[in-house]
Amino acid sequence: MQHDYGWRNPFLIGRLTAIEKWRNVVGWEGLYAVSNLGRVRSLDRTLPDGRRLSGRFMKPQLSTPGYPMLHLCRGGKYTKRTIHSLVAEAFIGPRPDGMVVNHKDSNRINPAVWNLEYLTPSENVQHMHRSGAYPSVVKRHPYRVGKAVAIAALAGASNKSIQKIAAEAGVSRSTISRILKNPDRYLVENQHER
Repeated sequence: MQHDYGWRNPFLIGRLTAIEKWRNVVGWEGLYAVSNLGRVRSLDRTLPDGRRLSGRFMKPQLSTPGYPMLHLCRGGKYTKRTIHSLVAEAFIGPRPDGMVVNHKDSNRINPAVWNLEYLTPSENVQHMHRSGAYPSVVKRHPYRVGKAVAIAALAGASNKSIQKIAAEAGVSRSTISRILKNPDRYLVENQHER
């Protein structure tokens, strides 16, 4: 599914180009550039066989977790990259070991540099909880979690393994483990989803 993030809106583009700055995509110098607003374009270049390619704006796709991403190509090999990571590397600097890119406004499709920062994974999760952006398993799969709760309740009276329960419910083993450790949370949340 393609999304138009408003980047082709002439009114929006006219206002934003005054503040838009471009830098090479780190590791892809001479091939791609990224802006502080999160737009990515390929650069004009000559191929090894002598053909010239004109640069163009890239159309992002949404990854499964909901982040805009692109396929970058070098030498016929494609690499998937999220746009927010390209912006952060180009404008904030290299990502420190053990850090992740956080969206300050919790909007995954806003890769503007002023919306990004590096945090530890635990700080990132804390930020998601504070902002209400933490994706609950119940919110994503209410039917499956309801089924998992029922199966987990039956598991208390049987000798089924967590792996078997998870397979029957269509959820992960960690979901079943969380339900078994704190069933009240899932029962209450699941009732609110109806």
